[in-house]
Amino acid sequence: MDKATTIIGIDCSPRASSNSGRMLAEVLCSLESDPRVKVMEQVRLADERIDCLGCEQCYQTFGYHCDGIDRVLSLIMESDVILMATPTCFGMPSALGVVLLDRSDPLWRDGQQLKGKLGAVIVNGATDPAEDPSVGVCAGNVMKFFDQHEMTCAQPANLGGTLAYPGQRFPSPLPEGTTGVLKQLADDIRQWIADR
Repeated sequence: MDKATTIIGIDCSPRASSNSGRMLAEVLCSLESDPRVKVMEQVRLADERIDCLGCEQCYQTFGYHCDGIDRVLSLIMESDVILMATPTCFGMPSALGVVLLDRSDPLWRDGQQLKGKLGAVIVNGATDPAEDPSVGVCAGNVMKFFDQHEMTCAQPANLGGTLAYPGQRFPSPLPEGTTGVLKQLADDIRQWIADR
């Protein structure tokens, strides 16, 4: 058998037991059952020590802060597939997600180190994406990031009605409509793996 395709899952939610983390775990669990896949890790950015103040020093020197984002960027470089899951606020990923995207700049400036990898994103918002364009805008912004790095992009999983507050979380198990969208994303990733 050829070398397994490696995947990193990145939970960008600041909340413990988040909908983003649950949906990410659902996709990773589905993919992990495939012998062609090796899940490197499901990273929760809120658990990482992040020392980024937006000083742009890493842009100038390709240097790093020796913090948790550096660890995540190392895992991203080792992975063939980068799967992010994030809530959205005003059409943007969470603040943790934005820090990760910003800190990847040296990987772009120093020889397109992510070129050819697959990028995939799960975006969830408080309302149905058909009624709230911010979910699609957020997915589009993450896709622009993937495009900038010359990565292939999977069709995003845009989900709504997840609501952020503890009394409004998705029930367990996840609703059928949600699992259907997540299954389609996992299938798209499998297809990319098969076509490599």
